[in-house]
Amino acid sequence: MNDLKLPNIIKCHKMYKLLEEFHYENFCHPYSIKDYSKFNEAIAIFCDNYGILRPRRIRFRRTFHDLVTCQKRKNLIIGLTYASGNIDILYPHSYWRGCRRWIGIVYHELGHYVNPYATEREIFKFERKMLRRK
Repeated sequence: MNDLKLPNIIKCHKMYKLLEEFHYENFCHPYSIKDYSKFNEAIAIFCDNYGILRPRRIRFRRTFHDLVTCQKRKNLIIGLTYASGNIDILYPHSYWRGCRRWIGIVYHELGHYVNPYATEREIFKFERKMLRRK
């Protein structure tokens, strides 16, 4: 992950603001997102920076409890990136830890999308760096 150059501060700030607005607009409306334009614009900025195609599908899920019981993991799953290029993220309404942490989840899953072979530790570093550049 060290070889990936982060977007400049202006792009990071714009992405963060778009994701923050998307989160606050949809936090009070459980499972009924009507306008994805801000989220899509933030993803487009990210993908343009790295010169990659957008993820095939980004799906919002209510819970990941079915996966937790199947895989017998102790920690909750709040996002998944598949080898096919699909990304699953928890709805803003379903995540109780706040806006900044939810945006961190989005950055984390996008980090997995950009570099699927990176370790979790490298992806966490990437996520923290992106959050610091807000």
